[in-house]
Amino acid sequence: GMLIAVIYIYTGTYNLISYFVDKSGHAALLSLVIGLGTAWLALMLTGARSWSVLSRLARTLIADYGATAAIVFFCFVPYMGGNYDLTPDSVGAETDDTIATLDVPSTFEPSTSRSWIINPADCPVWAIFFAIIPALILTVLFFFDHNVSSLLCQAPEFGLKKGSAYHWDFFVIGIQIFITG
Repeated sequence: GMLIAVIYIYTGTYNLISYFVDKSGHAALLSLVIGLGTAWLALMLTGARSWSVLSRLARTLIADYGATAAIVFFCFVPYMGGNYDLTPDSVGAETDDTIATLDVPSTFEPSTSRSWIINPADCPVWAIFFAIIPALILTVLFFFDHNVSSLLCQAPEFGLKKGSAYHWDFFVIGIQIFITG
C-alpha cells in the first residue's frame, strides 16, 4: 500500500510541476488548483466522522463518500465560468494554453481492429505456459487479500455477527480461485 501511495504522490507532483514548464501560467495554475483542491476536499470530507455538526448517519455518509464527491466536484470545476476557456473542449484540441484532460473515445469499442471476443487457440503454446507464473502469483495474492480483508472486517470494534452463509463465502471464493486460478 505504501509503495502505491508513494508512486501516486510522485506522479501527481511531477505532473503538476511539469505543467508550469510545459503549459501557460493560467492552465498550470488551474491544474494546480484542481489537483490540490481535490486532495484537500477529499481529506476534509473523509474526516467528517469527527465533526460535531449533522447527524451521525450524515457524517458517516460524507466520510465514506467524501473522496468520490471531491473528485466529481473538481471534474466540473474546469467547466465553470471562465475556466471553460482553458479546456480543450473550448479550443477543439489540447494545446499549451489548455489543461491536460483524459482523451476518451466517443464510442465503446476495442481500441484495435478486433472483436470483443478473442480466440484463445490463437495464443502461442509458450505463452500459455509462461502465463502460469503470473497466474500463480495472482492466485496467492487473491487468497491472501481475501483472507486479510475478512480478518480486518471481523475486528471486534465492527461488531460483526456471522450469518448463516459466513463460511459458505469462503468456500465459494476457494472454488472460484481453484477453477479460474
